Amino acid sequence: MLNDLRASFRRIAVALATFLVAACVMATGACAPQRPPEATPVPSPTPTVEPPTPTPTAIPTPTPSCALEPVGEFREAWNPEDLGCPEDEEKVIWCAWQEFEHGYMLWRIDTRKIYVFSLDGANGGGWQEYDDPWVEGKYPTDIDPDIFPPEGLEQPKRGFGLVWREQLGGPESAIGWALMEEEGLCAVIQPFEKGFMFRYNAEEHGNEVVEECRLSLLPDDLILKVYRPVEDIRVANILFYADHSWHSYK
Repeated sequence: MLNDLRASFRRIAVALATFLVAACVMATGACAPQRPPEATPVPSPTPTVEPPTPTPTAIPTPTPSCALEPVGEFREAWNPEDLGCPEDEEKVIWCAWQEFEHGYMLWRIDTRKIYVFSLDGANGGGWQEYDDPWVEGKYPTDIDPDIFPPEGLEQPKRGFGLVWREQLGGPESAIGWALMEEEGLCAVIQPFEKGFMFRYNAEEHGNEVVEECRLSLLPDDLILKVYRPVEDIRVANILFYADHSWHSYK
């Protein structure tokens, strides 16, 4: 009897131990098929994006502040960046003007200068400045009698003629022959830091303009007593000192 009980306890102990081992194995996963550990993915490096190069902001050129500004027609055509500020108010002065095949000539009584305008296109070109070489009584005639212009053209006279012959090459000059006799004009001129503006418009001519023009002449000059505006001439030019260029603004 005692032996039977001992045998029963042993069977129970073995069964209990087997149960405990099985439970432990199941709890720890030892009984499940083993898989190799998965590799932890390594994130790809994020490319460094360079920030865009900032576009430089254009800084506008400041418009010069001028103590004096042009008025009227000159005001409309004025570009302060090109011409700078006015150095004086516009004034009416006595001038001479002559048109040529390929250019113009201008004489100013206030400076005694002659300006030669060459045409490069329809409305502009280059210009040169010369001292007026004409001296009253020095020359026997106001033209060269040995030069004969083609029919319908003119040889320039006096100071224009001297510059044309001695400085420009006469009949071979780049501006060619004159298309008209020189005309005396009461023209409007205004000086600027970088050039000057010049205009002639017969429609502007009233008694006030002619009277101001008279002030630019010598007291004994009588020319304005017979002066009449020239209706078929219209001049509106800007001259630049830096590159000796000019263009018409009308």
